[in-house]
Amino acid sequence: MRIFSINFNGGFAIVDNSTAMMNIINNEYSININEFNSIESAYVQCCRVFIDHELKNGVREQIALPKLEDLPLNTAFYKMNHLKQNIGQRVFVAIHPKTVGILTNAEAVVGFYEEIVYANIFEVNTIMEAQNTINFHFLRQIMPMSAYITEKIPYYNNIPTNTLINVDYLEWVKKNLIIPKNLTYNIGLIENKEE
Repeated sequence: MRIFSINFNGGFAIVDNSTAMMNIINNEYSININEFNSIESAYVQCCRVFIDHELKNGVREQIALPKLEDLPLNTAFYKMNHLKQNIGQRVFVAIHPKTVGILTNAEAVVGFYEEIVYANIFEVNTIMEAQNTINFHFLRQIMPMSAYITEKIPYYNNIPTNTLINVDYLEWVKKNLIIPKNLTYNIGLIENKEE
């Protein structure tokens, strides 16, 4: 069973189907979705992301969160005084080590998850911000190794919306990174250790 944590401004939900996912995306904003293999892991993620957001917004009192056993699957938790807002243009960034996308509606988000497992999808303000976010995600992992890279680092411009783009940075790094045998380098994408 696929389990998704969905955080949004003012709440969160744990869902296991596309109908519930689309309902939340269409009715909330500042969406952040992650996939897990257990309800418990999704619950922990929801609580962490929710509290991070609240603390960044200046909340300093203890927040009453629901217990896992009190949070029905496919039902959203809302903080006290949660206000619905009108939602205009939507832009979502989808990031997976081998595939990325810039998505503009709930159907495209669900479609991405139908093709790709364990991707992170989150909402941003503009298409340009989405494109920069995708490049930043990979460049921040690759650029610290630039002294040992043999080719120009790829950068994506004009990413089409609602399209799956194969990036496979992991293969690119394996092909274009030459690390001396005496250097151990763990960058999150690959691990190269002296045997």
